[in-house]
Amino acid sequence: MTAPASTCPQTDALDRRPRPDRGGGRCKVRLEGTHAIRASREQIWAALNDPDVLARCIPGVRDVRRDGPDSYRAALELAVGPVRGVYQGKVKLTDLAPPETMTLTVEAKAPVGIVKAVGQVRLEFRGEDDTLVHW
Repeated sequence: MTAPASTCPQTDALDRRPRPDRGGGRCKVRLEGTHAIRASREQIWAALNDPDVLARCIPGVRDVRRDGPDSYRAALELAVGPVRGVYQGKVKLTDLAPPETMTLTVEAKAPVGIVKAVGQVRLEFRGEDDTLVHW
């Protein structure tokens, strides 16, 4: 899913640095979906709190390391149009209600820009070892 062109950073044909457009230079993208997983909510909750699993779940993440309780350092490789970079930042887990919901907040910087994202995860019980993950 892509954001409307009027809200995304644009680049000059010769200068590949992003420049803000008249809409404030922010590029907003909304991603959402569901996945059915044959595991209990408790098993999925534990997996989402494991840095190795978290790294595989967040698109573009190269590395995740625990930085404190419910906080991680991460390296993310992202691209918006022709602008690509490796961002260094933090992932924080907040609004924790085990094993039902959590909010993931990502803030990262690179020479090409800044990325801020917030995602909510909800684990819906559908039966023993049957969970629907909403993201």
